[in-house]
Amino acid sequence: MDLSLRTAGLAFLLTAGSALAAAAAGSGPWLYSGEDLLDALQGNAAYTLRGDAAGGNAATVAAADELRREIASRTAAAYIAGVADASGSDVWCGRGRIQAHEIVARVSGHLQALPAAQRRGNAAGHVRAVLASMAPCGDAGP
Repeated sequence: MDLSLRTAGLAFLLTAGSALAAAAAGSGPWLYSGEDLLDALQGNAAYTLRGDAAGGNAATVAAADELRREIASRTAAAYIAGVADASGSDVWCGRGRIQAHEIVARVSGHLQALPAAQRRGNAAGHVRAVLASMAPCGDAGP
């Protein structure tokens, strides 16, 4: 396949993917804002599970609510891990030394400490800032 054709195809896929993520999130040109990420970490994201709104007994509804909270917090933790994984040594040098749950806890604390207005931006920037504060890369190396 011609290189220019592959490049054009990749550009299309990236543009389409970005547009879909923005449409799904509705809060900006990113997947999560800081506010969205904090809500998800706290289990407050609005996931709809098929069949849970159709009525059911209290146990079924409670189980669906618990599952929704679990999905939200695990999705947020996976998002944070993805940002950490994609961030290179120009951002942080704690890879292999800092556990994922420690990063998630620090990001959650960081977002909780911010005023709501500062949480409206891209969540990845907040994650990267926390990573840099946890394990900065010095000129001498890790």
